[in-house]
Amino acid sequence: MIEMHDGNCQPFTIDRDKGRDVNSPAWDVKNGQLFRADAPLLGWRIAPFAYSDRGIEGVGEFRPSPRGESPFGAGINSLPPARCRGLGRVLAPDGAKLLESIILEPHTAPHPKCTCGYRLVHDVKDIARYLHRHRNEAGGFTNLTERMQESAAIFAVRGLGLTTRSVEFKHFNDPLGTVRTQHVSLEAIVLLGQEDAHTAAMFEALGFAAHVLENLTGAHEAERCGSEYDVNRIEISTEHALRLSEAPGRDGGTHFTSSGEWGSYGAAGVLLKTSAKAPRYLLQKRSPIVTYGGMWSIPGGARHEHETPGEAAARELSEEMGISSFGGLRVTGAVTLQSEDWIYHTIIAECSKRPHVTPNGEVADTAWLTADDIRDLAAGGALHPLFEAALPHLVAA
Repeated sequence: MIEMHDGNCQPFTIDRDKGRDVNSPAWDVKNGQLFRADAPLLGWRIAPFAYSDRGIEGVGEFRPSPRGESPFGAGINSLPPARCRGLGRVLAPDGAKLLESIILEPHTAPHPKCTCGYRLVHDVKDIARYLHRHRNEAGGFTNLTERMQESAAIFAVRGLGLTTRSVEFKHFNDPLGTVRTQHVSLEAIVLLGQEDAHTAAMFEALGFAAHVLENLTGAHEAERCGSEYDVNRIEISTEHALRLSEAPGRDGGTHFTSSGEWGSYGAAGVLLKTSAKAPRYLLQKRSPIVTYGGMWSIPGGARHEHETPGEAAARELSEEMGISSFGGLRVTGAVTLQSEDWIYHTIIAECSKRPHVTPNGEVADTAWLTADDIRDLAAGGALHPLFEAALPHLVAA
């Protein structure tokens, strides 16, 4: 049994073993090494699923086995063996040399220096935050009919066969705790968000144990409860001045870090508030085309290579809200939210008069909200989780 929590730390249990208890050597494979897993790797994947009034129509690319080379028995949904498509996936610095070796020496996926294979993670916490991004992307179904709908969830899976861990690439990083395997099959366990609660009975009719969580994107193992971020109110410096950079650098930092955060050089945003005794704060509802679509947050994004936090925050405020004049904004505070390899600067700025707002396509709606309004959004699970993590340091009690 695995003791779990949803994002609100409400407990539930999963009836399965911990992956490391079953096959620890496969999970501990070193970067660039290839290991043959003869015992299953018990892990997790995000997968799209399609459903209709008839029930569950399909889960991602999974097909009922047996399939030609599948090591899994009949009745288990499995993917065909991973094949390396090296021609389009060579991202290593010695790409030309690696591509030559792939052409001359064909190999079965996963290749240690490629990005091929089926990814699975050991702990739910390492992928739960990715769920919004996957739900907003096309799920891979090419034959949906009008009566079908599509969503995404977290599924328990098992891997087998050749196994490796990814090397780090400039434009592509796996979440921590990820391995790539040759074979993957579904187990009958699915974690669903509240918006998909109506599909639980459909999964249960297929023999799944369906767990509906109030806050799915924050799901985690009980032993990993607690924030993984260090949040601090810091002293204002010249780095927090809101101005546009004259030389932000060629690299926009638009990549995910190895632990899943957006921004190679960190990120920054602005919490704009009125100067009244009971201030109102400018928040934006994120568009469905961006990560965490439909949730409320502040204007912000990845820092460019040579930007200060203030310059990055000012650029994001200009791009997302159309506010390009910063003379009437007075910086009153700064808060950092930091993980092991990433930092987000929130710059708190005060305005005596609300500026005119012209949102871009990344913003679905805007609102000037009271502190109580924002806490109500948090209670309803409608705040971006990182904004919510820093909320006690940002909004007056």
